[in-house]
Amino acid sequence: MGAASLVVAFRTKDKKTRQIATAGGITGLMGITEPILYGVALPKRYPLIAAMIGGGAGGLYAGLSQAHRFATGSSGLPAVLLYIGDNTLVNMINIIIALVISAVVSAVLTFILSFKFEKSAGEATAAADDAVAAPSGRRSSVAESAVVASGAGGMATLVRAETVELAAPCAGSVVPLAEVSDPVFASGAMGRALPWSRPRASSPPR
Repeated sequence: MGAASLVVAFRTKDKKTRQIATAGGITGLMGITEPILYGVALPKRYPLIAAMIGGGAGGLYAGLSQAHRFATGSSGLPAVLLYIGDNTLVNMINIIIALVISAVVSAVLTFILSFKFEKSAGEATAAADDAVAAPSGRRSSVAESAVVASGAGGMATLVRAETVELAAPCAGSVVPLAEVSDPVFASGAMGRALPWSRPRASSPPR
């Protein structure tokens, strides 16, 4: 995950993503991967796929070489010291090889996939920027124009508003919180439903 994140930091053109990926890549190498997972891997997806394949390759070598620890502790690069024991360095050497395999495979796959996905993301961002900067008389796929009357003067004002389309990831139905099957949530012990989040009878779920 750390290697994949650092490659994203090198390839992305978005400054905010680069900051998250750089800091997350360093902490990921130290064994803390949550910032990468939620800030880089899940939003972009392709670093997660590359890291899973790389981790599987390194884990396969570690399993075949029977590398094992002699103490419990954190993960990441500092954990290689936990593989020293029985007056031998064989386990530490094997886990270092496994880490190198994981990092190299993850980095190479992330780099290759970035040519497709980072280009697509860049094109989408450019299209959105062009739509926002389009002349007032032009319609765009990401922005809609509406003319409204303003005041008694009768002058027309052009208003631009971005439209966002949301799609449900799966089929389902909306029910009041009190009717869910979990008694803890139904009782309101974990918090009560907000007034504006309750389903309306006249508006079926989409």
